[in-house]
Amino acid sequence: MHIHAQIAENSELAELIESALAGQELSDVEARQFRSWALQYISQAHDMLRHYEENLVSRSEIVSAFTNIRRMAENPSFRKTLEQAGIDISSRLGGLILDEDGYEKWL
Repeated sequence: MHIHAQIAENSELAELIESALAGQELSDVEARQFRSWALQYISQAHDMLRHYEENLVSRSEIVSAFTNIRRMAENPSFRKTLEQAGIDISSRLGGLILDEDGYEKWL
């Protein structure tokens, strides 16, 4: 299921994500749930890139996906959650957002 559909269909998940992104204190269980969602979000972005390179999604779809991931990557709570999970967000998202010259690759 698409990650945005999960949020639309699950108000508890939507509330959890909203709380986490706002920097509110989460219980251990909520923090694990948010971390799982964040990792799934990053994984889906990588899948979108692969689909784009295989001509399975349009340029407008990839632009939309990477506009969203760039916004999410700017959120301190999202970044901290991924870093705590052992993901170097700069290297993991760098190829998705910026090319080797520092220019936006997909946006």
